[in-house]
Amino acid sequence: MNRHLLKIKFKASQLIHQISWRKNKRLYKAIIWYLFIAYIAVATFFFQRIFILPTSEFEKILSLLISTIGITVAIIISFLFSKLFSEKSERIVRKQKIDVLSKKFTALRKIAHFIRWSSPFWNHFDKNIKSNLDHKYKKMTLYHYDRMGYDNHKKFHEEVKFGELAAQAYLGLREIEGRVRSDFDFRDRLLRKNYSLDELISAKDACQRMWKFMDEYHGDFREVATLPSLEKDPILENLKIIYPDFKTEDLNNNRIKKLFDDFADGFIREHYILTQRNSVSFGKPFNALLFNLIMFVLLIIGGVLVFSINISIDLKLYITNIIVALFSATVIDLISNVIVSIRKELNVTDFYET
Repeated sequence: MNRHLLKIKFKASQLIHQISWRKNKRLYKAIIWYLFIAYIAVATFFFQRIFILPTSEFEKILSLLISTIGITVAIIISFLFSKLFSEKSERIVRKQKIDVLSKKFTALRKIAHFIRWSSPFWNHFDKNIKSNLDHKYKKMTLYHYDRMGYDNHKKFHEEVKFGELAAQAYLGLREIEGRVRSDFDFRDRLLRKNYSLDELISAKDACQRMWKFMDEYHGDFREVATLPSLEKDPILENLKIIYPDFKTEDLNNNRIKKLFDDFADGFIREHYILTQRNSVSFGKPFNALLFNLIMFVLLIIGGVLVFSINISIDLKLYITNIIVALFSATVIDLISNVIVSIRKELNVTDFYET
């Protein structure tokens, strides 16, 4: 028993140590970096004092440093821009796929609207159901529904007189519809939108609830194929957008049920993955290289100012020492970042088949 407790304590201490190291990793790296700068500055200062180099030699060193930094900056800029253009081309390819899925999702929103809007579709339930949800609980969402306490939950179902699955399905349809300026927007064929990750997550949950409701109560609502043309025709039109080979005679409640299942387990998942990958910013190696680039540009500016400003020789030597130290530390940091960047580029973990 004691041995088991010791093992648990040992593992816990290891975990705490790892968390502490990760949390303070940047701090440790910054301390080492600045200590290295100080070391190079001191070493350069003593080197100049011991060998007593003339001012012209230090000016040559400074000129050589500026030239070297300029070449390094050009290399970093070319790498960063090649990375940017490569990433942009990949994102454009993904965006094209996202646009196709967004068009399908917009069609689903329209179908959800016309199903929810159709009174005949819900007439098999209590007639007050739709009215209560559309008026008294107009702002009710699945989020609020799931977080109601027991008393509020009981009161809600007593007033609405809806079954639990039916209420969730109806609220789910409202969730899928999302916000629009007016209901007439759902008849707009040019309705387009870029959907956020939160919207896709909510829609996936809503589709699952609608599918479960239709599977459980398949005989308790009207066949969608027998709805009035004002409601049936838009549903049929948008089904053909989602499924290009869809035939009019295939329209029935089972097909609508499958529609919500396809979105919950297929379309929305693919849409989410592609949108997430297009939303990710550049990683730490890229930002580190960008920091190195900024440092080199500042060093060039500093070196040019030392050349152009009329200052004392001693001050010029001190500034040169600092520039040499910063250059040496930045070069070391650059080499480290390049190695990390190469490892990251070669470590392909993304899923390219959605």
